[in-house]
Amino acid sequence: MKYAIIVITLLLNIGLAYAEDAQPEAQPKFRVALTEIKHHAGAEVKIAPSDYPNGVFVKVKEMFGERPVSAGIFADKLKTNGFKIAESAEKADMVLIIRSSEINFKEIDQDSNSMISGNKADAAAGIVITAVATGGLSLLSSDYSGLSNSKPVYQSMTIFIEPTTKGVASITTVTTGAIKAEARNAKVTRAFFDIMADEWLKQHVAGGPVASAQPNISSAITKQ
Repeated sequence: MKYAIIVITLLLNIGLAYAEDAQPEAQPKFRVALTEIKHHAGAEVKIAPSDYPNGVFVKVKEMFGERPVSAGIFADKLKTNGFKIAESAEKADMVLIIRSSEINFKEIDQDSNSMISGNKADAAAGIVITAVATGGLSLLSSDYSGLSNSKPVYQSMTIFIEPTTKGVASITTVTTGAIKAEARNAKVTRAFFDIMADEWLKQHVAGGPVASAQPNISSAITKQ
């Protein structure tokens, strides 16, 4: 019996070792392309890193809670563009609150294929989650001619700019866009959010984004 227990233990250890070394399954290839973008309320608003020396804090809110992974994705883009990310809303000079009735942030946060899932994300919504923000999205395309048969998906994203200084009014910005894709899944939803976030930064960062957190792929080639 003692030897049987040892053998079973060895088999379990070997199985765990193989599980740790297993390569992730290949993700399906697809293209996502922006067909139009419009900025509505607050279109003229510009923000700059120098305006917020104590940093900014990002929250993504839905009806049933906040989405820290999605907040981290946006915060990482801000950091790439020179903004300091505050440790908490209380320590920040500004809080950005992101909402959307079309983008399923819960799907992004709970995507089991993400390097960091919503369950593992830090409770602080402003944390920068670089692993999620840069992984697996080298497939966006500005050429959507090959997606002519795809039905456009209309997205809207509202971002509230909330200064923490007393007496300073908050500002509402609204961005809408039509996006085509070859698939409908969590990765595509994440790509939608990336596109909308990048377009918001192009419109509202003073002088334009200093760097892009998302590789610009102008060809229709898809790859992972």
